[in-house]
Amino acid sequence: MKDAIESKSYGSIFYQSEFVFPSNQDGDALVKDLWIKVENGESLSNADMGKLILLPLTKTEVKRSERVLESAQIASKIPNKDMQTKVLSFITTISHKFLSEDETNQMLEVIEMRPLYEEITKRSQAEALDNVFKAIELLKEHKEIDYIAEKTHLPKERIISLKKQIQQ
Repeated sequence: MKDAIESKSYGSIFYQSEFVFPSNQDGDALVKDLWIKVENGESLSNADMGKLILLPLTKTEVKRSERVLESAQIASKIPNKDMQTKVLSFITTISHKFLSEDETNQMLEVIEMRPLYEEITKRSQAEALDNVFKAIELLKEHKEIDYIAEKTHLPKERIISLKKQIQQ
């Protein structure tokens, strides 16, 4: 990403990018700094919140899963519950790619997010079910498979399977 455009001018419009490379940041120093702030009752700035969210992606001497747990533990100390939930949700989302299911469950238990995790799961299941019903309605209207896939975000194979079930 060294050759990326940092700024561009379009007459009266000027675009400036600022690149952030978490893997170049010292995660061990950053985690110490954030723990000190939280333990001393200091408020975390928006910049601190951003660093906390990206903490699992930083350079570190410990396993990435340990860094995820630490960042979640720090975030669970944020006094503003709405902000805490947002930060924990971001950390969970970012970390999902490199944590095993057991590590994810351990993280959720450590930060006592089980109810939030279950709510997210319920909502995603409900959304998936809504998409299936929507696909069935579109199939009954004889819409094309590609169109239905685009509208429902369901895989084409699933839509074809639904179509076969309807035709039986």
